[in-house]
Amino acid sequence: MDLSFSPDIDARICYLIVLLCASFAAYRQVDRRLTTYPGSWKVWPTWLLYLSYVAVPIGLFWLLDRTGAINDTSAVAAAIVGVGYERILSGQGQPGIPTSLAGFWAPFSSFADAISARVSKRIAERLFAFDRRVMAEMADAARFDALRQLARSLSRNLPALDKKIAEIEAYRPALGDRLTQEKQAFEFYTEVAQAPGWLQLLREAQAISDATFQSYPTDSGAAARAAEIAFAILSSVVVDSQYRLWRLTKANATLTDQWRTREALDAYFTDTDQPATLAMTRRIVRLLRSPDLSARQVDLAIQVLLSGSKRAKQVGNVGREVVESLRAPVVDNRTRLHSALLYLAHLQTGGDPCKAPAALPAALCEWKPTDGDSIVILEDRIDRWTAFWSSPPASP
Repeated sequence: MDLSFSPDIDARICYLIVLLCASFAAYRQVDRRLTTYPGSWKVWPTWLLYLSYVAVPIGLFWLLDRTGAINDTSAVAAAIVGVGYERILSGQGQPGIPTSLAGFWAPFSSFADAISARVSKRIAERLFAFDRRVMAEMADAARFDALRQLARSLSRNLPALDKKIAEIEAYRPALGDRLTQEKQAFEFYTEVAQAPGWLQLLREAQAISDATFQSYPTDSGAAARAAEIAFAILSSVVVDSQYRLWRLTKANATLTDQWRTREALDAYFTDTDQPATLAMTRRIVRLLRSPDLSARQVDLAIQVLLSGSKRAKQVGNVGREVVESLRAPVVDNRTRLHSALLYLAHLQTGGDPCKAPAALPAALCEWKPTDGDSIVILEDRIDRWTAFWSSPPASP
């Protein structure tokens, strides 16, 4: 899918676009499924369903970037996935998804149906409990009378209501006083429940207590809580240093994204905050030991370390840390790191460290990692570099 016209922006903004679209769509999807069940947002399966709907487009966006179908710095791709993820997963939209995911949406819909059924069952149980609580309060003559008057005032067919009440009254000898009053109360309650705002009307007429009114399942504040969850998800992924290191190791990063990463990481190397410089150096060096980094990624990391060491005036400390990365299993990467150490030694000595009077031993100056050294030779070179950086010549 050609999205070359799309602006290349910070990936966090793209994920934010997907997240906002996903949060809105998830709220609509869940609300549409459970709109007939009052209080559904107050049971945890509803939030499980909501979070699942939020996670699907975010995961899809990450996966499509991972497979190279899109780039996660494309604003247009973010909008397409955020809005059209359902069509993409069902195989009806672009960009295309891996074959293994082609049937994902069907089982996810079945999962959503199962969650919806669980929620509806719970809400039905809560509504039944509320109805029984209302009926229990009708033992109070004052509340029963208030309910009767409210029902008669709201009834659209008063003769029909009176007929039902009379029919129940005719069975009083068989039912008894308590059961007769309960069945009549239920008819009045059913009549009131058809009116808009019926619950508040019951409260205002004092047909039910405040405690019973508060026990009715409601969804107040659900949208606000959904927004809070979306914000919490976003906050968890915008920690700058960790985010930048992720971008540093991203295999299919665009040139613009690499530039943003380099500029952002440079800010961690300052001559006013030596602990921050050292901490970031160690984190980058740890990444450089990974066998998964390509030559382009290693070059970018080395560029950050070299430029940062000069800016922070910490050539010696950076050189000391970089030595550990020579244990990288990829020989080409080890060669690049050795060249970086030679350059750092040049910065430290103010000249060619291999020319007389040589600051470095010949074993380091003549070392070529591509010759296929044994582990013993590699450890010897690491020891020699460690010895040099332990007491480097004073900078000129």
